[in-house]
Amino acid sequence: MSGFVEQVHGIYDGTSPCIFPYIGSAFDTPQDGDLRIVAVGINARLEDTHLGSQTPGLYAEWFEKRSSRFQRGVWRPAARR
Repeated sequence: MSGFVEQVHGIYDGTSPCIFPYIGSAFDTPQDGDLRIVAVGINARLEDTHLGSQTPGLYAEWFEKRSSRFQRGVWRPAARR
């Protein structure tokens, strides 16, 4: 995990609920011309029974796995180099 990711997670650690954003690889291995995107768990929904039990990285994992149409749509521009 890069220093930038650790800094962002440190900021989010102080929030409730703590939801880490997805941070693309361009922050760890930047290339000239990269568009750097941080995708926050917007448009995210959990059932009431799961509220409070999710891990901070859950929504970021949704972006990594492209588990719904929304995350797949965000992934297209986020994955471009």
